[in-house]
Amino acid sequence: MPKEQKKKLFVWILPIILVAILLIGGSYAFFTLVLNGTKTNVVKAGDLTLRLDDENSVGINQTGQGPVTNQTGLAQEPYTFTLYNDGKTDSEFTIYLDDLDLQAGESRMADTAVKYNLTKGEVNVAAVRLLSKTMTDGRRVLDSGIIPAHGEYEYQLKLWIAEEATVEEASGKAFRGQINIEARQVVERAAPEPNTFASDDWTTIISNVKKGNTDKYHVGDTKTIEMSNGWGAYTLRIANKTTTEACARPDFSETACGFVIEFEGIIARHRMATDANLNKGGWEQCEMREYLNTEVYNALPADLRAGIIKTRAISGYGPRDTANFITEDRLYLFAVGEIYQDIDASIVTERDTA
Repeated sequence: MPKEQKKKLFVWILPIILVAILLIGGSYAFFTLVLNGTKTNVVKAGDLTLRLDDENSVGINQTGQGPVTNQTGLAQEPYTFTLYNDGKTDSEFTIYLDDLDLQAGESRMADTAVKYNLTKGEVNVAAVRLLSKTMTDGRRVLDSGIIPAHGEYEYQLKLWIAEEATVEEASGKAFRGQINIEARQVVERAAPEPNTFASDDWTTIISNVKKGNTDKYHVGDTKTIEMSNGWGAYTLRIANKTTTEACARPDFSETACGFVIEFEGIIARHRMATDANLNKGGWEQCEMREYLNTEVYNALPADLRAGIIKTRAISGYGPRDTANFITEDRLYLFAVGEIYQDIDASIVTERDTA
């Protein structure tokens, strides 16, 4: 992409300051999140106008509070902010939580000691997650995607010291950070005509998929990738190319809508959950969801990650929960019926609330 087309914009919004105050006798530190006043930020470039404000936020202040349970953390008042796109074109965006300089005498609190929850509208982007799990290419990524022209996304952010945090991780430590939005205008660029799924690079594949020019790509075609972080080589396969009318329904899972790519075989073994509650909270809160969308996702080639969009996934619930779960995920698991072609679908779905 030519330099003149790389319209990277940085929107620095109201600092979110997380201050830990040392207590006497080696106890845990207090945790304070301070929001000073109200700010509205507008950035314009060509047809792109992004506006982010927090005027409706009640703020968060946890002064005097140490490590808390997830239940307590989720019960707090959130920091609310809204991202608006007042421009005439779609915009790619990424929301970062970056470090601010510490004050004299402070040492930084470990990301493994801080948990957060982020929602976008009614969807949990991250149900409960450690900050240490947000790292992508060396930065904390809270959310990313495309905001359409004249669109808006309302976010609610909650942070707290994890109940499991050790004295060494949290006591006398401080975490200071601020939200940073990086965005660029979505520019349609000419792409080479497709050849084959196996031979085309990801930039060519992604560009042609966006344009619906996929006649040279077929369900079942495979492509080998080299994953980082010690994963090695694996084979991907085109699983789907169609989008039915049902995909537009808000109660319909998009996991089999559009251009879907799957791993050809088993790539790893990982438990759905490891605590005593097993899978309470369903897919939304299970460890497998976090594992796929952090460790596995971050190991994918960067040019492939650039084309993976978040998908509405609707999953069922068991006797410990009461409603289907709606999440946005880049990676997800197969349904049983998608794995075993000879299984009786009626038996599989008989107790599947989704």
